Amino acid sequence: MNAGADEAGIGMFVLAAACIAVCIVAISLRLSLRFILSSRDGRPQRTRQMVKVSIKRAFVGVACLTVLVVGWRYREDAQWRASVRPSDCEHEESADARYTARYCYVASRIILSVYAQDSRQLLLEKAYKNDSDDPVRLYWEGDTLRYEDGDDLGTIHLPPTPFERLMAKLP
Repeated sequence: MNAGADEAGIGMFVLAAACIAVCIVAISLRLSLRFILSSRDGRPQRTRQMVKVSIKRAFVGVACLTVLVVGWRYREDAQWRASVRPSDCEHEESADARYTARYCYVASRIILSVYAQDSRQLLLEKAYKNDSDDPVRLYWEGDTLRYEDGDDLGTIHLPPTPFERLMAKLP
């Protein structure tokens, strides 16, 4: 499947998810108003109760959406990392010899891995899109590693955050 079709599929998924979310919100709003307006007695209490429930539902919805997005991105990156062949990789050492970077070319992506030089432990992995035919250029500047990401420079702060270390340990 080419990138255009893949992006169109993702776009349709997002559109369908947005339509479903709007329907759920509309139905919930209708049921909430029906509950609140069911009788005159205790309307303020029912209103407060529905506001609390709605806020909880919103937080749960945002949390679920966040987990889905992070999971989707992780799955995509894991697929790219799984297709790496050692013959497609090159290594570069930091100026202070504390870190080693390995970058691998996989189709239109580059998988950048950073290892601790002394223990050879994987500290972080990052996959990014590379549409140019130019070779990867890494810039070691103190406690940062900069890499070309399209027209911009991506930055990795060293040592990596605990979240980056955790993500690097996952398959």
